[in-house]
Amino acid sequence: MMVKGGTVSDVLDNVPSLSVDSEGNVALRGNQGVTILIDGRPSTLAGSNVAEVLRLLPADSVDKVEVITNPSARYDAEGGGGIVNIILKKGKADGFNGSITANTGTPDNHGFAANLNLRSTNFNFFSNLGYNYRLNPGNSFTNSRYLNEDTNETESFTNETRDNERLRKGYNASFGLEWFLDKTITWTNSVNFRRNTGGNKVDTYFDNFNADGSFINRIYRYNNQDDRDVNVNFSSSLTKKFNDNGHELRVDASVSKSIDDENAVINNTTLAGAGSADTFEHTVNDEKQDRQLLQADYVLPIGENTRFEAGYRGSFTTLETDAQAERLNPTTGVWEDNLNFTNFLQYKENVNALYAQYGSKINKFSYMFGLRWEDSNIDVNLIDRNEYNNKRYNNFFPSAFLNYEFSESSNVSLSYSRRINRPRGRFLNPFSGLESNINVFRGNPDLDPSMTNAFDLGYLKRWGKVTLNTSAYLNITTDSYQFIRRQNGEFVTQIVGGEDIVDPDTGKLPQLMSWTCAHR
Repeated sequence: MMVKGGTVSDVLDNVPSLSVDSEGNVALRGNQGVTILIDGRPSTLAGSNVAEVLRLLPADSVDKVEVITNPSARYDAEGGGGIVNIILKKGKADGFNGSITANTGTPDNHGFAANLNLRSTNFNFFSNLGYNYRLNPGNSFTNSRYLNEDTNETESFTNETRDNERLRKGYNASFGLEWFLDKTITWTNSVNFRRNTGGNKVDTYFDNFNADGSFINRIYRYNNQDDRDVNVNFSSSLTKKFNDNGHELRVDASVSKSIDDENAVINNTTLAGAGSADTFEHTVNDEKQDRQLLQADYVLPIGENTRFEAGYRGSFTTLETDAQAERLNPTTGVWEDNLNFTNFLQYKENVNALYAQYGSKINKFSYMFGLRWEDSNIDVNLIDRNEYNNKRYNNFFPSAFLNYEFSESSNVSLSYSRRINRPRGRFLNPFSGLESNINVFRGNPDLDPSMTNAFDLGYLKRWGKVTLNTSAYLNITTDSYQFIRRQNGEFVTQIVGGEDIVDPDTGKLPQLMSWTCAHR
């Protein structure tokens, strides 16, 4: 009820241990290496920008959220921080039922959501529909002081301030049918479509000063970006229950395709001080992704208190990003390629996994041990530069869970699991945008995955309607990667309207600063 009329991002931000930052990125216990599932599968989040999907889905479509801080071997080993599983609503009562909600707010935040279900003894038809209009203002600033490499003395200053206004208009529609073939077999099929359009208008001001603080000039940079994101997903699931004791086999398959196009027009103008004619730039970032998923899970109860599980999972992804940047030649009036920010990135990820786990309960003590094996074959290719990077590795991921019940209302648990976090998206792409021309994010196509050993000690106590759930945890991550800020040796000329405005004492231009992804 706290987020009625909001989005899934608002839901997650109100879940204990979860947080959502201003960009929509989800963190579990402060760790952004989180795998997001919907109805136990990642297929509906096939697009690379998960944050946009979470902002699109209406909160009213969520039935519950499962937070798995230390997943067992049954789950995909991806996500050093854990797993968040979002369960969408499906009709449980016979007949026709549903709900429709609408919301409005300021800054502009308008939308509606509808959940409609029709259930009988033989089938259950369910649907989730939604529309959302959001206008999110924001701002940031970066103050830079440039030093002489030899003397370490100040050469110049650049103060950058940025104001942006991001518009999102999202449409979401999903339809599904649960078909109860008989009392033991259920076949579920669903189709999900989402479309997100909008843009981001960014006003950036650069104030440049000499080493003594004297004013050089002020540059205004306007970036008008248009976005279009479309995703279509089909999922099918077949469940066979052999008896009422939990003996079952489940097979899941899904295919999805997404297109994410971004176009931006960038203008530079000298407002005051030394400078010359305006400059014009144009960027295009077109992204296409195809994903297939096949998964089988088998559960075999042994007696009343023992259970064995085993399964297979295959995930096959191809992501292609075509990034282009152009500058208008003021003399010829012809658009010319900016090769520093133009590339064609191809990312292929094929992961095959097998797992098995065994658990039992002896009086007040219960345990479960599991082992997962994953074979990863990943290609990160810069086609236009003839740079090819292949990462082929296979790993074992053990897990162990111990639990002791002091009474029916209190217990203590100890768990361990090994996780992997594979770099994707902007962490790999050498070019991601030119909102600023002196602070640019660059990915690293040669990054290796990071590994996390997660330990968790928890205690739970209930008093009537009050529950205390507390835990202490330790995550040890190797080969962790993050963005670091450094000079890259390139010099910026377009910041002052196309002329080489230099420091009168050093004769140098301000250097480009890059936020570059690297291992710690």
